[in-house]
Amino acid sequence: MEKKNNALSGRDLAEVQRDILRRAIRLKERVIERYMGIAEETNLDHVRSILKDIIEREREDVKVLQNAVRTGKFLSSGGADIRDYELMDHLIADEIEEFDKDDLASVLKMAIKVSNDLMRLFSLMATEYQGTSVADALSAMAQREMENKNRMVEIYDEVINQDYW
Repeated sequence: MEKKNNALSGRDLAEVQRDILRRAIRLKERVIERYMGIAEETNLDHVRSILKDIIEREREDVKVLQNAVRTGKFLSSGGADIRDYELMDHLIADEIEEFDKDDLASVLKMAIKVSNDLMRLFSLMATEYQGTSVADALSAMAQREMENKNRMVEIYDEVINQDYW
């Protein structure tokens, strides 16, 4: 059920929800810019290819969020929840300040960390706005970030850990 009252700030709740989605768009656009910069700088084709795939998924998310802002119709997270593998969490627990753009493991760890951080942020925001239509959009974005993280973990496991087991 949609709340008809104002937000805690006193502003119209619908406008606050649109503002949250606009900020999510800007956040996603900054992530895209960072990945594009790394893709342009790396000397490794497979790193560039993986980053281009991530960039495309992020661009899809931006389009969905822009449509939600424009139409006022917010996403429903729909299907089954995607579960966090948590397989790499011990490697991404600390901030990844410096990484080697020409090292696939380093780039994947950075991408996993970014997706994990975004997933946690969107999940927290969805919980805070539970009962409003923006919560569906935020939950859907959290699920997408979980998918991104899990995909990067799978690639890491297949490519980097292939000889470990």
